[in-house]
Amino acid sequence: MWLGTAEQYYELYSITANYLKEKHPDIRVGGYSSCRVRGTFRDGKWIDGVTDYVEGFFDYITAPETRAPLDFFTWHTYLGHDFFRLIEEARFARDILDRYGFTEAENFNTEWNHYLSTDKIERMELMPTACGASHYVATMCDMQRSGLVDKAMFYQ
Repeated sequence: MWLGTAEQYYELYSITANYLKEKHPDIRVGGYSSCRVRGTFRDGKWIDGVTDYVEGFFDYITAPETRAPLDFFTWHTYLGHDFFRLIEEARFARDILDRYGFTEAENFNTEWNHYLSTDKIERMELMPTACGASHYVATMCDMQRSGLVDKAMFYQ
């Protein structure tokens, strides 16, 4: 929901994370809470698979003049019938963390849910059914089995 430029967000993160670590060295800081790590919202529409925003974030916080700590990385994903997308996103997040040297940073999916229907009322009706429950359990099992997601927060 950021309304500024990508560079303004990166700067905000870097200044804030460095300030917090300076004042409270024992706290853990992280971000960046993207709706998806393998996609970019540009010119009013979602472009799937584009990673310039997240790569720009990591370029910024690893550059010597703007270096910033990252103890955990956060992102969201909402599943439709594409059950495997969550693990693909988790794998991408883990890979980018490792590639930029954040091998000890935890990988958090801070919002996930299924969208078994594009209709909001139907979607809410499916949640408490066996179909909804099996989807939730399968997703949790897949996250645990993959070893890629350190924490996951269900969002309703």
